[in-house]
Parts: sequence; structure tokens; C-alpha cells
Amino acid sequence: MHIRMAMEWRGIDPAFSRALLDTEARVARFIDPPELQAADKAALAINHERALAKGDDPWSELSEAMHRLEQRYLDGSRPEFAFASLMELWAWALVQYRLLPAIPYDA
Repeated sequence: MHIRMAMEWRGIDPAFSRALLDTEARVARFIDPPELQAADKAALAINHERALAKGDDPWSELSEAMHRLEQRYLDGSRPEFAFASLMELWAWALVQYRLLPAIPYDA
């Protein structure tokens, strides 16, 4: 959702991104009933507690990776939308609201 919104907000046709279109197609076919959502939430909570008890932060690695990816787009540059990975597109999308604060961004 964030990637598509950022692309549209910046006037870029989301159809230019194969990674975005492929992911949206897979997600559209995914069925996640409330029972599975609850089971996923419980498993994530347990794994998070175990990791923290061991002194690990399971989200820090992802956070650090995203921060590194975001840095390359803070100058206003854009990824090669046709070939960029979903993570690169996400990082680009996350920094867009910081680049042009005068333009409303409904996230």
C-alpha cells in the first residue's frame, strides 16, 4: 500500500514496477482467515519475547537494513522501478514524505 501510494503521489505509474505488481497479485490470492491471523499474532509475540529474553531484537536487523536502503533516496533519487526489489521500493516510499513536506501525504 505504501509503495503504490508513494508512486501515485509522485506521479509514477505503479505498472512500471514488476515487483509491486507481482506482489499485489500474490497478496490478492492469499486468504487469511481470523483464526490464522490470531495464530500468527500469538506466534510472533512468543518469538519476540524469546528473542528479547536472549538479548536479541528481532526487528533491529530489518530496521538497520531499511535505514541503509533509505539513505540512498534521501537526495531525491529514484530506484529503477522496472528492476528494483520490493525492499528497495519500500525504502524509497518511506522517505518520500520527508522529501516534500509541503505536499500532503496520506499514509
